Amino acid sequence: MLHNITYTSTYARQILSDSKTGTIHSVYRKTVNITLGNFLLALQTADSPISAISLITNLSASDMECLNLKPGMPVRIADCQIQIGIPADVIFSYSNVFRYNLKLNNIPPNFSINFLNEALKQALLDFPPIGFQPLFNNSDSMPDSIVLDIAEKYLADCTMLFQNKDYKKAAEKLSLLIGLGIGLTPSGDDFLCGTLAGFLLSGQSDSPFITFLHQEIQSHLKNTNDISGAFLSCALENQFSLPVVSLLKPDKHSIFDNFSKIGHSSGSDTLCGILYAIQLSLS
Repeated sequence: MLHNITYTSTYARQILSDSKTGTIHSVYRKTVNITLGNFLLALQTADSPISAISLITNLSASDMECLNLKPGMPVRIADCQIQIGIPADVIFSYSNVFRYNLKLNNIPPNFSINFLNEALKQALLDFPPIGFQPLFNNSDSMPDSIVLDIAEKYLADCTMLFQNKDYKKAAEKLSLLIGLGIGLTPSGDDFLCGTLAGFLLSGQSDSPFITFLHQEIQSHLKNTNDISGAFLSCALENQFSLPVVSLLKPDKHSIFDNFSKIGHSSGSDTLCGILYAIQLSLS
């Protein structure tokens, strides 16, 4: 049975070019994750938001479920196809795939970090109080949550250390967020992806703090699950989702719509991380 991959990233396309075999890592209603060497890519339904690891197919959620794919099934990459099973009874062709460049770089000359700062604060107010959003919604009341209590303490400690220019300890403190929370991508991981993006958007990609934070995240990737670790690994290579890259030309009216389509709380948690990084860089 032949299906088509319609959209992907240049990052994911290169991984396919460099790969020959792999296995199905995990299967969900709208996503089939495949492991290719040290990398993980995600076959996703047609209506899915695109990330650096996305392989967006022409299938609906019900179509994806009907494929009857299971973890551990062998995968072969050949002739611009992802061939699953022996013999291959499910095939995805990427011969005519459209590629998005989702590497965050080349900040436009007229880019305003102050405008983005205000736009993000406004967008976050429209999200429900899930994930880390309550830490950034300027509310006097906080939900009763051990995860939020821990995150608030780590962020306060990191901010103090950063302002004292103790960048190594600040990075160590912030990296404790890895794996914090529940779900396929815990809130702490989404927040850290956002933090890395936020420093890039702030023009601070070469700062000592970011150098230390890269080292800390890289050394603690095993503290979270494989899927979330794949997104963190992408972020370490400046590879993000399309909504994040779209912030290079921010439209304050579309930020909420773009990020609300990403997971349960992943979109708002990523925005929280971006906002936190921008506010640190402006402090």
